[in-house]
Amino acid sequence: AVCLSAGLAAGAADPQTMSHGAAKGYWRTLREQWFIWSFFFFSNGILPLVNTIEGSFARSLIHCADPARDPGAVGANASALFSGSAHCDDRLLVINEGQLLSSFAQSAEGTAKVAMMLAVVVLIDVYGRRTMLLAG
Repeated sequence: AVCLSAGLAAGAADPQTMSHGAAKGYWRTLREQWFIWSFFFFSNGILPLVNTIEGSFARSLIHCADPARDPGAVGANASALFSGSAHCDDRLLVINEGQLLSSFAQSAEGTAKVAMMLAVVVLIDVYGRRTMLLAG
C-alpha cells in the first residue's frame, strides 16, 4: 500500500508502471526483512503437520470399558481393523472420542492464540514493535 501510494504521489498514471513499482517495493521489503518472512513461512508449514499428527495421538489416548484384545491375536480373536488405540477395540468409539478430544484441544489452542494476540497488542503499544519482536 505504501509503494502504491508513492507511485500515485509521483504522478504515475500508467497502471502497468504503478504495479511494477509496487512489485519492486514488495520485493525490496522481503529482501530487507528476510528473517521475519522465513520465520512466518516455516511456522505456517509446521502448523498443518502438527494438526495432522494431533488426531492420531488423540485416538491413541482413548480407553474404554472393554479392554483391548491381545495385539498378537490371530484368527477369530483378532480384530478386523486397528481402532487407533491400544486400550480399546471399539473403532467407532475411539474415532468419536479421539475427534472430540482433538477438537477440544484445537479450541483451547485457538482461544489461547486470541488471548495472546490481545495481550501482545497492548504490550506493543506500551513497549514498541521492535522491543516486542526481539522479546519473541
